[in-house]
Amino acid sequence: SARSGARPAANPDRIDYAPDSASASRALTRHCAFALGDRVRTRADAVPGHTRLPSYARDQFGTVVALHDGWVFPDDNAHGRGENPQHLLTVRFRGESLWGPDAEPGVEVNLDLFESYLIKEPA
Repeated sequence: SARSGARPAANPDRIDYAPDSASASRALTRHCAFALGDRVRTRADAVPGHTRLPSYARDQFGTVVALHDGWVFPDDNAHGRGENPQHLLTVRFRGESLWGPDAEPGVEVNLDLFESYLIKEPA
């Protein structure tokens, strides 16, 4: 039986590396492609393996409500493709947008999403 707190078995596919910093925050030299108030749509494509884009929020419309500078992109980092830092944004979705007309009235959901998950919609 597994012991609580036991270390997992060695994984031969695991890529061992030293992170660039103790924090996941990264300085970016390029500007964010989005601004506060932008209307965005999340990407619809499902990706194999790790992603921070919840399935219920794919191909949905929202509004950028906060910008958080650059962060390690966990989707690439988890698969050993490097840190690929990206801008992180908070996007607000209406409940009806996510769950349809049966959603509780007035519910809004804020999700922290990476730039590559988003497509800018015309104003």
